[in-house]
Amino acid sequence: GTERFSLAEKSIIALLITIVVVNCGVLFENRPWVRYVEWIRIALYPLLLVGAISLYSLPNYFYGVAGLYFVISGFWFSLINKQLKISYAQVV
Repeated sequence: GTERFSLAEKSIIALLITIVVVNCGVLFENRPWVRYVEWIRIALYPLLLVGAISLYSLPNYFYGVAGLYFVISGFWFSLINKQLKISYAQVV
């Protein structure tokens, strides 16, 4: 059919994209609260993928994709946060 996603699915996808766009802008402003929101996003996306795997009977290798996304994103974000803390300590 012409409709691949329901209105609810389209809304969820739009919300996820909005969160990414807003987080990117706020991360550049280095707001303290955005770190918590970014960690929530890093955990939420793999959880949503796991839910989609069950709901849509996706191949099992997507579990690995979800885990890999979480590990790489979490490692990268924690590394960036450590570098920012070091650079701020040098400035002050």
